[in-house]
Amino acid sequence: MEATKQYMAFEAGETRYAVPMEYVGYIVAASEKYPQCMPPGMPVYVKCIMRMEQKPVPIVDLARLKDDIGINEQEHIYSLILVFSYEEKPVGVLADDIFVIPEQQEIKVGIEPVTQRMIIKIDSEDFVLFNVPEFYAEI
Repeated sequence: MEATKQYMAFEAGETRYAVPMEYVGYIVAASEKYPQCMPPGMPVYVKCIMRMEQKPVPIVDLARLKDDIGINEQEHIYSLILVFSYEEKPVGVLADDIFVIPEQQEIKVGIEPVTQRMIIKIDSEDFVLFNVPEFYAEI
């Protein structure tokens, strides 16, 4: 099955993801100074809440969400935040690298046999398909 959508790729820890461009809001450097806080009782995967474009934006560490890493584990330092826009609710994810996958590249969608995750294959590289609606339902 071939996909004709354009995708943005991002790396978070050791995992490479591809997300349809329709869900991408904007990208900011993690070092940018936005007002932020950490309200009590937040789940361990929420790194902080930042105020961006006059809206509160939860910033999620996918390693903590997927692997259930404890709060006392050593922190991974990310350089970027990819902010998704879905149902007018922005949510950011921490990323090491973010890049657009050129439209002219052949993109195939398949299922990884072991984990049963959806995979986007671009040339010889595999990316986990990041399902934004599922992600929003999970958090």
